Amino acid sequence: MHPVVPETGTGALSLPQVRFFNPGLAPLYGSEDDERCSFTPAGLPFTGAAARACLHELASLAETFGNSRDLVVFALDNEKAQDHAHKHAGQQELADLEAFVAAGGGSFAPAASHEPLMKNPLVEAQKTLLLAYSLEESVSELETLQSRYESSLASMGDLLGAERDADLQELAGLAGAPSALEGRGTDMMRLSWRVVLDNMAVFLPEGTVLVTDDGGMKDVLAAMEETAALDTQEAAALCSAWDDSALAAAGRLMKVQAPLWRILGHGRVPEGRDWQQTVFTVVFGAES
Repeated sequence: MHPVVPETGTGALSLPQVRFFNPGLAPLYGSEDDERCSFTPAGLPFTGAAARACLHELASLAETFGNSRDLVVFALDNEKAQDHAHKHAGQQELADLEAFVAAGGGSFAPAASHEPLMKNPLVEAQKTLLLAYSLEESVSELETLQSRYESSLASMGDLLGAERDADLQELAGLAGAPSALEGRGTDMMRLSWRVVLDNMAVFLPEGTVLVTDDGGMKDVLAAMEETAALDTQEAAALCSAWDDSALAAAGRLMKVQAPLWRILGHGRVPEGRDWQQTVFTVVFGAES
């Protein structure tokens, strides 16, 4: 969902016209006219300020959880969400916001206290994607902070002539300074790619070609019987901008064309999730 450094990306994500899914927030990279910017689909129940307010309420709720795993469970389990709503007043604001969106942004009537949360598939899907977007952004921010800290420490060592971390530690004012920050963004629990893709598919227009660089997803796709190498002719049929030079820059690519329920690993279409019958083409880079 986030292009970390799209201009210097490699593999499938560097293909022309690949856009990154945005669950209704303002684009963070480039302008709306930039082909590398985020793709915001039509039909989102939360748009603009409402999406930001929803994300704010989710962030406020996150403070009531001990770790990101509990928050993920909350987002995916409606019964647990209702139990949590009875214990924490912050959930009431989110329920009120959902009621406002469900009413089409018209007259606002706050949800009654302890009223069961709505099971509007569009609202639930976007709320899940907003959470996934926020968690992914936090991972990126923590990784950037870690990298900058290590780089700054190394630069300071070069300037002061310290060849080892131990030498740097002995300098006045730096005693006790860690050589790296504790923890990494990659240690954070994020939503499974299956959950993200399932909810993302609710809003994708017909004929969308999916492109991924997620390691776990690529492992699953590579093992599917529908997997095949993507040749130049097939690539051009999927996207006219995917010519020989684009494919050469991206490296060896694979494709899978299958119903979403197969891609997600189900034996059949789950009840109430008819959109999983949609056939998608997924392009990903082959491991060298």
